[in-house]
Amino acid sequence: MAENKLTNVQQTAEHYGKLIVERAQLELGTKRSQKSNNPRGRNFSGRKVSSGNLRKSLSFILKSQKGKFSMSFGAKGTASAYAYNVHNGRKRGSQPPSHELVAWLKRRGYRAKDPKTGAFKETKDYHYKGMAYVIARSIGKYGIKEFPYYTMALKKYDTQITDALLKAVELDVEIEFKDL
Repeated sequence: MAENKLTNVQQTAEHYGKLIVERAQLELGTKRSQKSNNPRGRNFSGRKVSSGNLRKSLSFILKSQKGKFSMSFGAKGTASAYAYNVHNGRKRGSQPPSHELVAWLKRRGYRAKDPKTGAFKETKDYHYKGMAYVIARSIGKYGIKEFPYYTMALKKYDTQITDALLKAVELDVEIEFKDL
């Protein structure tokens, strides 16, 4: 079989690659209840991502070589640094850098409280650094649960992809035999 003759398979794979990325973006943007790994931690209800950076940067790459196709899913840009940890979780024992959490805390709108009165007070950078350190220490001790957004998206289309790819292979094989 010639290398460039699998056009239907390639078009089908590209179509479903786009659908899977769109579904994964939707999974990341959906509001859910999430339970903390920390036994004393609070449960959370909301989106898995705060800035939307990860959602916007999801992508796929379709490679073809000698009639074989492979598809890779991931994230581009700065989100690629933490996409793996969101998808697979973070195991106990490794504390993340707290400087990354400072920006997250500011984006989420966390504020410092006065320990005596319990009233909110002006939140300065050293407050954010302290909060970030405590959160990072907790992540290091308890880890973070996985959120397999690509796996959820693949499960949504798994039977459709198989049927569509088999049909595309069938069409490409018919075309190949006609060209003999």
